Amino acid sequence: MFKIAAILRKSQSPNVFRRAILSAFSGGIGDEYLICSGFFQEKKYKVNSYYASDSFIANVPPKPCKATVTTVGIYDPHTWGSQYNDFVAKLSSIKCSCGNHLSVKQRKRKGSNKWHAKVFVAKSNGQPRLAIVGSSNITKNAFDEKKGWNRECDVLIWNSSDAQVDALVRAAISGGGDQPGLGAAQDGQAPEVFISSYDTEDPLNFRRGSIQSRLELLWQDVIDASDEI
Repeated sequence: MFKIAAILRKSQSPNVFRRAILSAFSGGIGDEYLICSGFFQEKKYKVNSYYASDSFIANVPPKPCKATVTTVGIYDPHTWGSQYNDFVAKLSSIKCSCGNHLSVKQRKRKGSNKWHAKVFVAKSNGQPRLAIVGSSNITKNAFDEKKGWNRECDVLIWNSSDAQVDALVRAAISGGGDQPGLGAAQDGQAPEVFISSYDTEDPLNFRRGSIQSRLELLWQDVIDASDEI
C-alpha cells in the first residue's frame, strides 16, 4: 500500500526532507536517483560558507559505482549556474571502494523556462521506491538543519509494504536517523504531519493508473522538460 505524507516544517530540526533524502542515499535503496531543484547551493562566504554536496559525500551509498544520479535545475543559470556545476562535480567525485565513481548526469532547463520544481525519486530496478515533491530546494535554509531555516512543505510518497523504505521514512518523520549530520530532533519541535493512503478506487486515480506508473511518468516528464548538459 502506498502512503502519502504532507510535512510542514516547524523548526530547525528535524528536517524530514533532508533526513529522508540522505537516509535513502546512504541506505542504497535505489540504483537510480533523481534530484531536481531550483537552486543547488555551493558557496564560499567570509562566514557561514555552505556546500550542499558535503552532506551527500558524508552519506554515500554502500556501492556508489552501482548507482546513477540525475540532477535537474535551475531557476537562474546566470546567478546559480556555477554553483550547480560545482555541486555536480563534487557528487561526481564520490568513489567506490572498487575505484569507480558515482555516475552523475547533469540536466538543465529547456530554453528560457525557469526551473522551480523540487523533486526527488529513488528507483530500484526501474521501480520507484520513494518520491518527494515539495517546496524545498537543495540550499542551506531548506535542505540543512542550521540557523536561518525555512518553513517548507514537502510531500513524501512511498510503499509502506516495503519494509526498508517504510522504516526509513518513519525514522525521518519521527526525527531519527543515525547517518552523519542527522542528529537527534529538538524536543517538542516535531513537524506537522498528515499521512494518508493512496486510494486506488478513487475515479481520478483509477483512470490514471497505479501510483508507481504515475511516479515513473513524473520522472519522464522531468527528463522531457530538460536537456542534458
